[in-house]
Amino acid sequence: MGLFDKGKDEVIESLRRMATELRDENSRLTRELETYRKEYGGVSKLREVAERLTEDNQALLDKVENFTETERQLKQMIEEKNLEISELQQVIQQKKDEISLKTFAIVARDSDISLSDDLVLTGGLKTSRSIHLGDGVIIKGNIEAGEEVHLGDKNMVYGDVVASTVKSKAECEFKGSIKGKDASLGDRNIINSPVNIEVQLEIGNFCEVKEDVYCKGDIYVGSDSVLQKVMCDGSLKIGSRTTVQRIVSKGVVELGRLPK
Repeated sequence: MGLFDKGKDEVIESLRRMATELRDENSRLTRELETYRKEYGGVSKLREVAERLTEDNQALLDKVENFTETERQLKQMIEEKNLEISELQQVIQQKKDEISLKTFAIVARDSDISLSDDLVLTGGLKTSRSIHLGDGVIIKGNIEAGEEVHLGDKNMVYGDVVASTVKSKAECEFKGSIKGKDASLGDRNIINSPVNIEVQLEIGNFCEVKEDVYCKGDIYVGSDSVLQKVMCDGSLKIGSRTTVQRIVSKGVVELGRLPK
């Protein structure tokens, strides 16, 4: 083997090594490229999934908002209907009260009417004689008596009271008016309507009269009471610490002493 042949073999061997190294480098680069494709291909898919989820989430939010708006509208409709029902119930109750006020549950021509304690009467009482009520009686109507009306403690009358003489004990409430020749109203009475008496009117202590009071004769008012307008043709005597917004009297007016 000559020198040339020896140099040829070395060159071939060197070329072979270079070819091997190139193949190895190409294989390495191929693996790296595949890894890059897998990694970034997964990220892209994740991005696509995230975008789809975002779109689905927005659609769901829109549906929730639409549902919330529909629910709000339904609640509003229910509230409006409940208000209408409440107003109708009030109208019905008013009509019932009007009917009760115009209806007499008990009518007696020539005898007295007496009711025991803690009764509730839907309707009024009417007699040519006298009426006596026990304690805690509620009358959802008018009371008319030719002679006297006697109310016990804690009575409540929704209608008007008309009698020759009206007498009440403590803590009674009159939602209607009071008319008669004489009246004596006990302590802590509440009168929500006008009072019209011909001869003499007595109002107890700690009473409240929310409408006008008129008497052709004398009026006596106890202490610590509150009245709006008092009018009388006779004398007027008002107890201590009683408040009267306006007084019109043709007779003598005597006021109680003010507290020191």
